[in-house]
Amino acid sequence: MMMSHKEQVWRDAFRLDDLSEIDGNFLLAIAAAKKEFDGYSQGKWDLKNYIIWLNISENGEFACISLIPKIDEMVGGIFFEIPYRGLYKYGRGYNFYFRLEDTELLEVVGMR
Repeated sequence: MMMSHKEQVWRDAFRLDDLSEIDGNFLLAIAAAKKEFDGYSQGKWDLKNYIIWLNISENGEFACISLIPKIDEMVGGIFFEIPYRGLYKYGRGYNFYFRLEDTELLEVVGMR
């Protein structure tokens, strides 16, 4: 069966040898971080306006999922935004720290 050009283009994108592997527990922590974020944002902050950083501890027991608003300015390696009339362009950023074994939320650190 012939594939359409559009179908061929997206399938060809996966022929690279650049695979990433995560444990199922990490995926559960990502889902839990999204749920926590939704609670904080109350549906007002679109994740399309965020950068997501994923970090697993060296021993593999803990994870940090960071949801950071896309901000153009960085000062000393830290994202920095000046609010306009007391409002930021996007919402707040958060770091969610989890124990992977049982997806226990250990700490939430809000940014700004």
